[in-house]
Formats: sequence, structure tokens, C-alpha cells
Amino acid sequence: MLDLSLEGNPWIPNGTSGLCSLDMKRIEQVSASLRALLENVCPELVGAAESFSSHARYIPVSATGHSPIPYAEDSQKVGFMPKNINPIWAVVPALYLFARWGWIGQRV
Repeated sequence: MLDLSLEGNPWIPNGTSGLCSLDMKRIEQVSASLRALLENVCPELVGAAESFSSHARYIPVSATGHSPIPYAEDSQKVGFMPKNINPIWAVVPALYLFARWGWIGQRV
């Protein structure tokens, strides 16, 4: 079953310290689900990624959180309203890398 639930951030608070650990299990599950989807839709992409690296991970991100919208009802121009920008998992690839290197805490 495809599970790309990206609600909330993939980190877990560590008690009352204010520090968090990265939820590696959740990221790996999302990566496996996205890989399965890509394998069906675009197997060449998966093949290329995995021929390049034996540790390929598939992490979905959105810098804006939604698709571009028209500026006005009759306008051909589309774009993003700054007040509506809501990034989704945009920082996760870097955090995942830092956790793999041992620079930040992780929960497996």
C-alpha cells in the first residue's frame, strides 16, 4: 500500500529538552512507498538513481506546498502568493544526510 503521508514533520521531541531526533523509520517508509510509485510510473528514474548509488532514498519535497495558481480569474499568469507558501519536507533530505553521518540524533 502506498503511504506518502507527509502530515507533520518527521522528527520526534526528546522529552522536555526542546531537542528532537529524526524519525528514520518514517522517512524510510515514505521512501519505499515513493520508490514503488516511481517504479510503476518511471522505472528509468529509479534505475538511474540506483545505478548511481546503492543508498538511494526517495524523499518527496515541496518548496511551496501547492501548485501555482492564476493571479486573477481571467489571467493566463500563474504564480504563488507569498502568504500561502508552506514548504513540505523541504529540509528533510539535508537532515536525513546529517543523521546518516551521525551529526544529529535519530530514532530508528
